[in-house]
Amino acid sequence: MKQIAIISADESLRRIFAVALESADEQMSVWEFDIFGEAMLERCYDVVIVLGVSPLLSGRFSLDKVGRRADIRPKVYVVSWQHGEQTVMGLLECGVAQYMTFPLNINRLLLKIMG
Repeated sequence: MKQIAIISADESLRRIFAVALESADEQMSVWEFDIFGEAMLERCYDVVIVLGVSPLLSGRFSLDKVGRRADIRPKVYVVSWQHGEQTVMGLLECGVAQYMTFPLNINRLLLKIMG
Protein backbone atom coordinates (compact mmCIF):
# COMPACT_ATOMS: atom_id res chain seq x y z
CA MET A 1 0.00 0.00 0.00
CA LYS A 2 1.42 3.35 -1.03
CA GLN A 3 1.61 6.00 1.70
CA ILE A 4 1.02 9.47 0.25
CA ALA A 5 1.20 12.83 2.02
CA ILE A 6 -0.47 15.89 0.52
CA ILE A 7 0.78 19.17 1.94
CA SER A 8 -0.95 22.49 1.32
CA ALA A 9 -2.22 25.46 3.29
CA ASP A 10 -5.30 25.47 1.03
CA GLU A 11 -7.66 22.96 2.64
CA SER A 12 -10.04 22.80 -0.34
CA LEU A 13 -7.29 22.09 -2.85
CA ARG A 14 -5.71 19.56 -0.53
CA ARG A 15 -9.05 17.75 -0.15
CA ILE A 16 -9.66 17.69 -3.92
CA PHE A 17 -6.32 15.95 -4.48
CA ALA A 18 -6.91 13.50 -1.64
CA VAL A 19 -10.36 12.49 -2.89
CA ALA A 20 -9.10 12.12 -6.47
CA LEU A 21 -6.21 9.87 -5.41
CA GLU A 22 -8.27 7.80 -2.98
CA SER A 23 -11.01 7.19 -5.54
CA ALA A 24 -8.52 6.27 -8.27
CA ASP A 25 -6.78 3.52 -6.33
CA GLU A 26 -7.85 1.88 -3.09
CA GLN A 27 -4.28 0.70 -2.55
CA MET A 28 -3.29 4.25 -1.58
CA SER A 29 -3.33 5.61 1.91
CA VAL A 30 -3.57 9.40 1.63
CA TRP A 31 -2.72 11.75 4.49
CA GLU A 32 -3.47 15.48 4.40
CA PHE A 33 -1.43 18.13 6.17
CA ASP A 34 -1.21 21.89 6.25
CA ILE A 35 2.17 23.52 5.76
CA PHE A 36 2.97 23.71 9.43
CA GLY A 37 1.70 20.24 10.41
CA GLU A 38 4.19 18.51 12.65
CA ALA A 39 2.10 15.30 12.57
CA MET A 40 3.44 14.60 9.08
CA LEU A 41 6.84 13.80 10.59
CA GLU A 42 5.51 10.78 12.49
CA ARG A 43 5.08 8.54 9.46
CA CYS A 44 7.12 7.37 6.47
CA TYR A 45 5.73 8.13 3.03
CA ASP A 46 6.38 6.78 -0.43
CA VAL A 47 5.27 10.01 -2.10
CA VAL A 48 4.89 13.59 -0.85
CA ILE A 49 2.83 16.02 -2.94
CA VAL A 50 3.40 19.69 -2.13
CA LEU A 51 0.78 22.03 -3.59
CA GLY A 52 2.59 25.31 -4.22
CA VAL A 53 6.25 26.31 -4.09
CA SER A 54 6.18 28.87 -1.28
CA PRO A 55 6.62 26.34 1.57
CA LEU A 56 9.82 25.04 -0.01
CA LEU A 57 11.22 28.41 -1.06
CA SER A 58 10.46 30.11 2.25
CA GLY A 59 12.01 27.33 4.33
CA ARG A 60 8.78 26.57 6.22
CA PHE A 61 8.93 23.03 4.86
CA SER A 62 12.15 21.13 4.40
CA LEU A 63 12.58 17.93 2.44
CA ASP A 64 15.03 16.76 5.10
CA LYS A 65 12.21 16.69 7.67
CA VAL A 66 10.00 14.30 5.72
CA GLY A 67 9.85 10.78 7.18
CA ARG A 68 12.15 8.25 5.59
CA ARG A 69 12.52 4.50 5.50
CA ALA A 70 16.15 3.72 6.23
CA ASP A 71 18.11 5.86 3.77
CA ILE A 72 15.32 6.06 1.20
CA ARG A 73 13.83 9.50 0.69
CA PRO A 74 10.23 9.64 -0.57
CA LYS A 75 9.57 11.01 -4.02
CA VAL A 76 8.46 14.62 -3.76
CA TYR A 77 6.19 16.13 -6.38
CA VAL A 78 5.45 19.85 -6.47
CA VAL A 79 2.26 21.01 -8.16
CA SER A 80 1.98 24.75 -8.63
CA TRP A 81 1.20 27.54 -11.03
CA GLN A 82 3.96 28.06 -13.57
CA HIS A 83 7.19 29.62 -12.31
CA GLY A 84 10.41 30.71 -13.89
CA GLU A 85 13.17 28.34 -14.89
CA GLN A 86 15.39 29.44 -12.01
CA THR A 87 12.70 28.54 -9.43
CA VAL A 88 12.06 25.16 -11.01
CA MET A 89 15.78 24.35 -11.21
CA GLY A 90 16.18 25.33 -7.55
CA LEU A 91 13.39 22.95 -6.55
CA LEU A 92 14.87 20.10 -8.55
CA GLU A 93 18.31 20.73 -7.01
CA CYS A 94 16.70 20.59 -3.54
CA GLY A 95 15.54 17.05 -4.22
CA VAL A 96 12.11 17.49 -5.78
CA ALA A 97 11.50 14.56 -8.14
CA GLN A 98 8.98 16.30 -10.38
CA TYR A 99 7.57 19.79 -10.87
CA MET A 100 4.11 19.94 -12.45
CA THR A 101 1.90 22.91 -13.23
CA PHE A 102 -1.80 23.60 -12.96
CA PRO A 103 -4.05 22.74 -14.69
CA LEU A 104 -3.03 19.19 -13.87
CA ASN A 105 -4.18 15.94 -15.40
CA ILE A 106 -4.77 13.76 -12.32
CA ASN A 107 -4.21 10.60 -14.40
CA ARG A 108 -0.70 11.80 -15.24
CA LEU A 109 -0.01 12.31 -11.55
CA LEU A 110 -1.36 8.83 -10.76
CA LEU A 111 0.91 7.26 -13.37
CA LYS A 112 3.92 8.98 -11.80
CA ILE A 113 2.92 7.85 -8.30
CA MET A 114 2.31 4.26 -9.33
CA GLY A 115 5.44 4.07 -11.50
